[in-house]
Amino acid sequence: MTTTGVDVVDWAKRGVSLGAGEILLTSVDRDGTQQGFDVPLTSAISRAVSVPVIASGGAKLPEHFAEIFMDGAADAALAASIFHDNIQPIRELKQFLAGRGIEGPSSVLIPCIDLQNGQAVQLVHGRRRELAVKDVFGLLDKFQKYKWLHIIDLDAAINKGHNNDLVRELCRKARGVYGLKVRVGGGIRTITRATQLVNAGATQIIIGSAAFRQGRTNLRFLQALRAEIHPRKIVLALDTEKGRIVTHGWRRRLKLHAEQVMPQMKPFCAAFLCTDVDREGTMTGANLKWFRQLRAATTHPIIAAGGIKTRREVSALEKIGMDAAVGMAVYKNRLR
Repeated sequence: MTTTGVDVVDWAKRGVSLGAGEILLTSVDRDGTQQGFDVPLTSAISRAVSVPVIASGGAKLPEHFAEIFMDGAADAALAASIFHDNIQPIRELKQFLAGRGIEGPSSVLIPCIDLQNGQAVQLVHGRRRELAVKDVFGLLDKFQKYKWLHIIDLDAAINKGHNNDLVRELCRKARGVYGLKVRVGGGIRTITRATQLVNAGATQIIIGSAAFRQGRTNLRFLQALRAEIHPRKIVLALDTEKGRIVTHGWRRRLKLHAEQVMPQMKPFCAAFLCTDVDREGTMTGANLKWFRQLRAATTHPIIAAGGIKTRREVSALEKIGMDAAVGMAVYKNRLR
């Protein structure tokens, strides 16, 4: 075996920048020892990259798997001999993990911080304010158990000011103090702005209005954006009201449907963020029929949003391969 002298975290980040879709991390120091996964190393890589991380090497006890998921932030865990030799029956391991709230493959529930006039707010249909939270940084404590966080600048989205300083500081603390991965959106209409947010620490940026021009997909902008920022750092928002895509803070409605543009836009992003504006902020339940239509239109990752109010709906979205971005139900502690 030859060691390279290359820092493994730097190498993982380099791999993602070159297009790696996931990281398989095998700790040779732990492999075959049955002393447990390398939790600190796995955690460091999971927090540093935006793609799934699979941990391998050293597993024996059910507690080892719980540690790697809860403390190591791994997306999956690989083991061989303990299963082949029946040291650890798979069914019993699944039951053990389920008893600790770890079930897989699982969708990701993503809390959102929507900013307006320096406060975190929740709006109904993107217009009527339902609640406001002044202690925005206190929300990081509340959301620290999650892996991802969405930060949306609503003022920038509708061209009525911005919350730039607050966004940067939230990004810095969310990643540096709490180890969260952060998606930032709202009013990102230039490549300069997109680059600034990536440099400020955003794991991914969310592009909405700028992806369209004169009622069509803005391929020139998307191509220029891709030349500066790797698509794995880009999420494209396809928010829909009454079946049609809406932009500019959901104030302008296009003739396009999300299903129409997905094939054309797929090469420019890591995922689509699809918000059902008709149900946004209402807690009336996710429009699963619409999300299934979207799933049938693309194999690309989709983050679902709008009206989600129960864990059963999150599980239903999981079954069709979607993560769930949840706002109102989390703020009101109604997610059951």
